[in-house]
Amino acid sequence: MTRGARPSSRIDDINITPLVDILLVLLVIFLAALPLTQKGLDTNLPSTVRSPDSTPVDAVVVEYDVERRLSINRQPVAASGWRPDCAMSTWAAAIRRCS
Repeated sequence: MTRGARPSSRIDDINITPLVDILLVLLVIFLAALPLTQKGLDTNLPSTVRSPDSTPVDAVVVEYDVERRLSINRQPVAASGWRPDCAMSTWAAAIRRCS
């Protein structure tokens, strides 16, 4: 050691405990004040009335399984009228035939 040099006994780290305490207090204050800032709007929504003449639209389910069988709405379709690589117009015709 050189003459006049002393070992440093000071801790040069910043004490963040007061900062954490202040942040926690602010967090509690904001969380406590949050319900006071929420505002609602009371509305009277009209009820939905279904007209008796409206009929629900039926879905068309097309299934093609591993054995290369085609069924439309769970009704098998004969393989003589279609090919797996056929156009969409053939599919539409098969759907019209089965429904």
